[in-house]
Amino acid sequence: MPTLQGYKGGDLWGVIDRLDYLQDLGINAIYFTPIFQSASNHRYHTHDYYQVDPMLGGNSAFKDLLDEAHRRNIKVVLDGVFNHSSRGFFFFHDVLENGPPLSLGGLVQNS
Repeated sequence: MPTLQGYKGGDLWGVIDRLDYLQDLGINAIYFTPIFQSASNHRYHTHDYYQVDPMLGGNSAFKDLLDEAHRRNIKVVLDGVFNHSSRGFFFFHDVLENGPPLSLGGLVQNS
């Protein structure tokens, strides 16, 4: 349930429920802001690009959405924001646990 300080919006199941309506409007593509698992409502702080946020219905809801949208010739476009990640992203944890890599093609200088 949306609150002033909490989650705002629906989920992918709700989009699936309204695909016929969108098709009747002549919609042929749907653009989604980030949907991957994140600790923030806007999901620009992604920490797992392999998991659709469970608050949105998870991977199963996304798979069903793709199937149903494509059955209606509606394309689905994702804002992948692969240049954004959060402190929860596994590479950050790896550096904290193991230190920086020995070399990144000369980008990292170890002393």
